[in-house]
Amino acid sequence: MKYPYFPGCSLKGYAETLEKSALYVMEKLGVELQEMDEWNCCGVVYPMAEDDIARKLGAVRNMLRAKESGDKLVTACQMCYNTMKRVEMWMKDGGDGPERALKYLEDEELGEWGDGIEVVHLLELLKSVDMKPVRRTEMKVAPYYGCLLLRPKDVAIDDPEDPMLMEEILERAGFNPVFYPLRNECCGSYHVTAREDLVKERVREIVRSAKLAGAEVMATFCPLCHYNLRRYQDELPVYYFTELLAVALGSDEYMKEER
Repeated sequence: MKYPYFPGCSLKGYAETLEKSALYVMEKLGVELQEMDEWNCCGVVYPMAEDDIARKLGAVRNMLRAKESGDKLVTACQMCYNTMKRVEMWMKDGGDGPERALKYLEDEELGEWGDGIEVVHLLELLKSVDMKPVRRTEMKVAPYYGCLLLRPKDVAIDDPEDPMLMEEILERAGFNPVFYPLRNECCGSYHVTAREDLVKERVREIVRSAKLAGAEVMATFCPLCHYNLRRYQDELPVYYFTELLAVALGSDEYMKEER
């Protein structure tokens, strides 16, 4: 299987470990993620104003480029997923806004929108591939969903109130997932820039919940969640989800030290 792949900005900088481990895992599982020849920032945050077309153009441009290689566009970053998925849905709703967006981009020779393209998060691919771990650690892992894979409900990849997808994949990979009530609560997100005290409080509550459930490590897909969870507590190591899977599939490169 081969899919066009959108890395996004964070995975080329702070979150490069997420990209490296994700590519390793998918290669081991027989899935080729082909990075787009040309891509731009997704916009990071979906604009709340319905008539804010300019801040949706980056995502539309990426989707038009990806259509040249397939009918799905895969990303590992949940911030990118949330933004582009919501723009995808906005485009498919039709109307004056999407028409104007395509009009703005028509001079770039990006091809036709047609039936559009489906934005897919890496977890959605992982749930359907055969996972045969070469190592089974039984490590107790607290998967952390955060907000952007589950909210708003229209773009959720699992039940927003009781997600199980990460737990199911971890179990198949030879880990022992733990269930804790705050796994789908917000870590504080961008409040870290202005309300650091709020983020500290949220992170400590989340980590305390995971630790009380018996967790030895935490795992996430979100670069911002990863940053906040690591910075504001020292009780549990925090890894990218694909780092754990990479170890289960035979890599010695990841999980060498607390992150």
